[in-house]
Amino acid sequence: MNVILITLDACRLDHLSFAGYFRNTSPNLDKISEDGILFMNNYAVIPQSDPAIVSILTGTYPQNHGVRSLGASKIISVAMLQEILKEQNYKTVCMSIEQQSNNSIKKGFDEFNLLSWRVKSKLNRILEKIFKPDKIFGVSGIVTDNAIEWIKKNKGNKFFLYLHYMELHWPYTPPPPFDNIFDPDYKGSHSFIDLSNGKIKRGDMAYNNTLPEEERKHAIAHYDGGIVYMDSQLSNLINFLKDSKLWDSSIVVIVGDHGEHLGEHDFYYQHVASVYQPSIRVPLFIRIPHMKGKKEYALTQTIDIMPTILEALNINIKNDIDGKSLMPLMKGKERKIREYAFAESGISLFKQNKRKYIEGVEGKWRMVTDGKWKLILIPHPNNNIFELYDIENDPLETKNLIRDKIDMVDKLKQKLFVWMENKRAEEKYEEPYSIEGEKKVRERLKRLGYID
Repeated sequence: MNVILITLDACRLDHLSFAGYFRNTSPNLDKISEDGILFMNNYAVIPQSDPAIVSILTGTYPQNHGVRSLGASKIISVAMLQEILKEQNYKTVCMSIEQQSNNSIKKGFDEFNLLSWRVKSKLNRILEKIFKPDKIFGVSGIVTDNAIEWIKKNKGNKFFLYLHYMELHWPYTPPPPFDNIFDPDYKGSHSFIDLSNGKIKRGDMAYNNTLPEEERKHAIAHYDGGIVYMDSQLSNLINFLKDSKLWDSSIVVIVGDHGEHLGEHDFYYQHVASVYQPSIRVPLFIRIPHMKGKKEYALTQTIDIMPTILEALNINIKNDIDGKSLMPLMKGKERKIREYAFAESGISLFKQNKRKYIEGVEGKWRMVTDGKWKLILIPHPNNNIFELYDIENDPLETKNLIRDKIDMVDKLKQKLFVWMENKRAEEKYEEPYSIEGEKKVRERLKRLGYID
């Protein structure tokens, strides 16, 4: 049985059409979901790609694998999914435009974003722009084309293929016509992308946003267009698998590594700083051959992917992991597999963020939810700030009930504090821009919009 894992960078659940969104953003995913399980109450463990992906591949929370931010690339001791599958004679491959040299992720991959793939892709795009001028090119398309070509050459082997799609990460620039598919008559500026040609600081855009309402809506239209484009690439890949007779011999997992704020709670075009719903509630689709499709509303987390894959393959789990296999849910043998979901924020590096009161790991926000109630802890040097939301009846988290539900607050505080104390990795944080490779890391952080 092959395994294909696809992470959709910055993909929030509530902007997908199968989740009830008002735009038809994911028609192909809607269709293929009939062949698998859609987990509708799924949470990322941290809203930042590097630690989020490591958590997916290890089945552990960031506090237990030790990668707490983007840029602090280090080799971790926890066994990763690709290592375990490699021991079972799988060929292990990672293809991503962004995760090119990250030591925290690359461990155990036979082939990891090879330079030859990137060079060949660039040459192919040059030629196809000449001979196929109508072909649409985007980041996800490049990754998908490389994946299809690789599978053609290696389909005689068992393989684990990990793909990462980037269209939904700021600055939201899917290829035409997807950039204006939902707002074709817009004639205004695109300061949310170009920062008014450098006149606006990225941190001011994220925390002191003064864009007109029309442009804010257009930014969301760009984001939604990126979903449509990624959805089309998922369709291309899955149609290829079906045509190649590999669909029924492959486990396919599609998941958002984290979500994205588009103005909620005054966080704009970013995801790192909070643990509100837009940044951590993400889609999860798992397709195991011959298993009936359905929507599942039990509470799940992205760390549950790794043990689910291993159980489906009858491989023993060696790690002391935090994730739980979802197979009992998928088979209908259990109604829920976890009582609570937990998450921590990333580490915001912007001075404009007025809701960051403490630097480093100690300043991370934390949250716990039982699926209905959600408690958020915001560290403060004087008195920690707590917020409580009834996310079942108030999914936008507009009414803080911290003074109204004392018993629930106390219960969730106890669960959260126990989780925070239960850590296996060294509690250490290195500023990303001060580690080895300072210039390279700073350039990456700036390109992704994490520093000015």
